[in-house]
Amino acid sequence: MMTNVYRRVLTEARPYWPHLVLALLIGLLSIPTALLLPLPLKIELDSVLGSHPLPAFLSYVVPPAVQHSIYLPLIPALLFVIFALANQAQTFAAGLLYTSITEKLILHVRAKFLLHVQQLSLSYHDVKGSSDSIYRLQYDINIVVYYLVGNVVPLVTAAFTVVGMCYVTARINVQLMFIAIAISPALLLASYYFQSRVHEPWRESKRLENSAIGVVHETLGALRVVKAFGRERGEQERFIKRSGKGIAARMWVSLAVNIYHAVVAVVIALGTAAALYVGARQVQAGLMTVGGFVMVMAYLAQLYAPLQTITQKIADLQTGFVSAERVFSVLDEPPEVIEKPHAKVLQRA
Repeated sequence: MMTNVYRRVLTEARPYWPHLVLALLIGLLSIPTALLLPLPLKIELDSVLGSHPLPAFLSYVVPPAVQHSIYLPLIPALLFVIFALANQAQTFAAGLLYTSITEKLILHVRAKFLLHVQQLSLSYHDVKGSSDSIYRLQYDINIVVYYLVGNVVPLVTAAFTVVGMCYVTARINVQLMFIAIAISPALLLASYYFQSRVHEPWRESKRLENSAIGVVHETLGALRVVKAFGRERGEQERFIKRSGKGIAARMWVSLAVNIYHAVVAVVIALGTAAALYVGARQVQAGLMTVGGFVMVMAYLAQLYAPLQTITQKIADLQTGFVSAERVFSVLDEPPEVIEKPHAKVLQRA
């Protein structure tokens, strides 16, 4: 079911696929910058403060006079600034492109939705009310684009980042890499359990929120009647009653989301603690340098960051799927007047 919804969302985004591919390529540039950021710290500990030689790629670039002078600490400092600037440039470009894609896609879907709603029968609007269509156009379409289309690039980038971090960490210390990824089954299990528990409550909360907005729309649309009969307090109480039901549903969803995030944080903390213990023992046994150990822990921190991103996006996707179902349920309503295929264009009337 969710796969079909996502496929349909991507079909709606077909005109913007080239932009999404470009955004993905720019997003993937964050992987090498993320992999390089811990390197200056290792050089500082092992080659500046310690007695290990500089990495091979630096020994060819840095003059021997500098390698044995008081200016050696400048090398890792300059490297860190260069890597940080490259990372920020990538983030800046990706952010601008993401905003451009989402805003244009939201306008595209809203225009299609508005045209379709106008073509539906008056009986449909008598049953649903105009507030329902306005809510779906204004809020649900935003959520669909931001959470389903907008999360494509971060999810794919996070997945590639995890693979890259695992590879680099394995090159340094295979045992610590396996300890780090041992938490993945627990994260997947928590994600599956969360998805199965939160989908229906979130759908109900959207229905109740839509109902509360409907009260506002009805009240303001018939304000003369409300004033004539002195129903201001009554309409306020009706709004509070319906909103209260929505608050209860959203509180349940919020509780589930926060429990899910807490479980993810605890699992990641256990993985980090295990890596800290094993890595410290290997340093004590002389199997790894202090700089290598610090570099591995920095990679593990960056490995867990995309894992947390993936789990966070999974939570966000539930919101997007519910809103997508609400938008597509309207677009699937048959219009009252259907255009004849290959009809002649009326030039003058």
